[in-house]
Amino acid sequence: MFSDPIVVNLAAVPHNLARVQDDGLRSVYNNPDRTLIGTISHQPAKGRVRRMFRIDQTKIAADPLTSVNKSVTLGVYFVMDVPDFGYSVAEVQDLVDALVLQMVDATTAKMLADEH
Repeated sequence: MFSDPIVVNLAAVPHNLARVQDDGLRSVYNNPDRTLIGTISHQPAKGRVRRMFRIDQTKIAADPLTSVNKSVTLGVYFVMDVPDFGYSVAEVQDLVDALVLQMVDATTAKMLADEH
């Protein structure tokens, strides 16, 4: 089980997210004003487990067409689709590390510009 709270560093600022829900295979964490929500889940399927860590951030932003302030949410998540056998924890970690290193600023910027 993850520690409670989990700490999420956003723009070099640590945010403590307290566990507010635990459903056995899924836990939800949030900060006091619920502008940051973390979700960690495990979904068993035939011969594998889909493991997800998701962070959602909510803020108020002006709609550029109407200038009306609205609540908007950005979600970013990481999914590992792991077979029940054949890969060690170290091998999974190596692939995770490779993807995290690939997602440097330039790669993320290219993806947000619809490149593939």
